[in-house]
Amino acid sequence: MRNLRLLACWLAASACVAAVAAETELPFERQLYELGYQIYHTSAINLIQGLNLSADQITKLRALTVKIEQSAPKPPICAGNFAGKLGPVRQTYDELGRELLKGPDVPKALEARVGAARMTESSEIRASLHKGVNGKGCATCHVAPGDRGSDLQAHDLSHFDQRAVFMGHMTGLYGLLGTYNLAKESNEIPKILSDSQMALVGQFSCCLVPPQDLKDPARVGQAAVSEQKLQLLKGVRAIPESAWGFSKKIIEKKAEDLYIAISPGISNADRSTEAQRAMGVLEKTRKLSDVEFELQKEALARELDRKQTPTANDSHKNFYAAMFLLLPGNTALYDLQLQKLKQQPVAAAQKTDLNKIQGADHCENGQCALKDGGNLQPGAGKPKDGKQ
Repeated sequence: MRNLRLLACWLAASACVAAVAAETELPFERQLYELGYQIYHTSAINLIQGLNLSADQITKLRALTVKIEQSAPKPPICAGNFAGKLGPVRQTYDELGRELLKGPDVPKALEARVGAARMTESSEIRASLHKGVNGKGCATCHVAPGDRGSDLQAHDLSHFDQRAVFMGHMTGLYGLLGTYNLAKESNEIPKILSDSQMALVGQFSCCLVPPQDLKDPARVGQAAVSEQKLQLLKGVRAIPESAWGFSKKIIEKKAEDLYIAISPGISNADRSTEAQRAMGVLEKTRKLSDVEFELQKEALARELDRKQTPTANDSHKNFYAAMFLLLPGNTALYDLQLQKLKQQPVAAAQKTDLNKIQGADHCENGQCALKDGGNLQPGAGKPKDGKQ
């Protein structure tokens, strides 16, 4: 029951109530901040629920998150009105967060709306980018729709200092002191996670809807291999050669739009380059035999992602993991995970009735085991050749 109450409280806290429609519209930069937090927060839900964390790991990660929350801004609360195109985006993201907490399966209709919402948000972010604006926080680089006069020239991220942009986003989420503490505490992450979990986190990237792979904890890091990408590869292979010349022009245009959704500030040149690179992957896919495709399809799906700068060292990898695992607001999520673990039934230990022991039909190397297996097998754990 406590788990249900906790979930109810979490859902209530994350939900945008209808009353906000009557409230004053939030400043544009505040809207961007809340939606940006939602993307990181939703990604954190997907990652934490997919890592198959133990109770001890959850407890330690929660303790680190508490330290970050003490020095970071509080997560944005859904209060105030979003006007224009970003209102439906907020509602869709909020609905998605509540669905993910109920379970990993997202209804197909909601998944489609989430994709459309992200495209809308990215378009608004891209249109808001202006350089030389007098403002603080998000307003340093983003201008509200009503303030975009003819004297302001829109820019992409190539016009901005990338380090400053990164720090601006980080301090927006964590604050200056919180960002410093995040870097310090991130070195504890490898001490908590297993090597395999760290490897998986290193492959993880922001995702609103968890790919099918995230439902299998052993493949949480393989977010690049989503079912949608595999279906795209299969669909491209099915297009007749006579229709490919026309079809690939449409696909390339959609690829450019997709890269804007992933990175709203991407330059036109980079967007074109990435789309052409993706088309090269699709061309290669079409030339493979059926057997070759089955063997290479997951690698090909990863190639469709935008190329990222490789993480330079372990400190950077730890910081990247901490961005998701120690996000302000994660304490409630860790509490929920602990409650779920406590409610899981404990498997009964296998017992052997000593009055009904039967030997196996055959013995090897002078050792006999129980018939049909059991927990009294002499030499259990040794290879058949007797070598250790």
